[in-house]
Amino acid sequence: MTSIELLKIHDYFQLPRLGLILAPDFSLPRTGWANFVSEVVVELPDGSQLTTIAKFSQTHFLIKGPSVPIDKHWRVTVSLPDLTKQDIPIGSKVLVTPETAARVLPDAA
Repeated sequence: MTSIELLKIHDYFQLPRLGLILAPDFSLPRTGWANFVSEVVVELPDGSQLTTIAKFSQTHFLIKGPSVPIDKHWRVTVSLPDLTKQDIPIGSKVLVTPETAARVLPDAA
């Protein structure tokens, strides 16, 4: 698989039914967004790799304050439903196919 680094994990939290939610998140593309699932490779800081499934979802963040732009309210989040905090350390990288990268970051393509 040709891989592109989508993100370096800076933080995460575990939700019982959703799995491991990763940070950073991404701006919601202006048009044509639909949640999807894709196979990804997680590269650990020691160089080893795990292949797993990631969910890319439109998520609403309840941020109060009139000065917060709409882009901060609606984001694309990445979750790894089959992994836990014990499986991957902070600093790991999420590698994706060019097609997945283009869906999440259409302006970068």
